[in-house]
Amino acid sequence: GLGEFTVTGDRPSASTVFVEDTPAEVYRDHIELVGKPERSDTPYEQYATPLWNSWAQLYGEQTQENVLAWARALAGAGLGGHAVQIEESVIASDFGERFPDLPALSRQLGRLGFDLGIWTGLYMPETAANFSEAVDNGYLLKDPSDPSKPCLFTWWNGRQTGLIDLANPAARAWYTDDLKAQTSQLGVAGFKFD
Repeated sequence: GLGEFTVTGDRPSASTVFVEDTPAEVYRDHIELVGKPERSDTPYEQYATPLWNSWAQLYGEQTQENVLAWARALAGAGLGGHAVQIEESVIASDFGERFPDLPALSRQLGRLGFDLGIWTGLYMPETAANFSEAVDNGYLLKDPSDPSKPCLFTWWNGRQTGLIDLANPAARAWYTDDLKAQTSQLGVAGFKFD
């Protein structure tokens, strides 16, 4: 199909656009330009088996009990995979109520043959337990009209939400330290980043 875009402003921009007849040809062109990765630490099984995502199955009914029941049903039906991913952020204000013992869930999933994955993003809703900490320490992008306030937008669920400012070294460290804590303390094996 026909595509069009306009670039405005006086800063230089560089882009590469691949135009081919098939996705395979675009992939070939891309690999010729950037090369193949030298290595991947990801085991083959993770490419060969599914990652099950709770959002598609449970949507708004995600609880520790529901995720475990769903994983048991998957395993019982012979539908293996390498991970069950909770499509919910641990920063949600009610996450601890809905998932009271994440390490236990991780162990239970492990016995079924699944690793535990968690969705994460740079989105920080006002309802997050650590929202005030993020605002007080300047970890969120600033509102351009008032830099003393975080820049907020309305998330899909109607909540006012800010974005973690990864250009800020302190915010980046805060965010990555939290991810490391989830892996070391909560049994999280990996993350899906949006």
